[in-house]
Amino acid sequence: MIPDHVAILNERLKLLAGFLDAIGLALPGRGALAPLVASLGNGTAAGPGTPLRPAFVAAAPAFHLAAHYILGHSKKAEPHDSP
Repeated sequence: MIPDHVAILNERLKLLAGFLDAIGLALPGRGALAPLVASLGNGTAAGPGTPLRPAFVAAAPAFHLAAHYILGHSKKAEPHDSP
């Protein structure tokens, strides 16, 4: 059986896009939600937290858009001659 290189490439692109999208979902949780949850345990209000908090939250859409960009580069299979 001959491997379908276009299908293999498309699957790899989908995996990479899913990975980048998952990072984009995790960054706001790390930057904004983790300090809030940590403050609940000790009864204090959430302070400014890490100085990187805005960077975590701002980077999330960039990862999500990168995933969309990568998915846009998936290829269509060329029609094969049928015997």
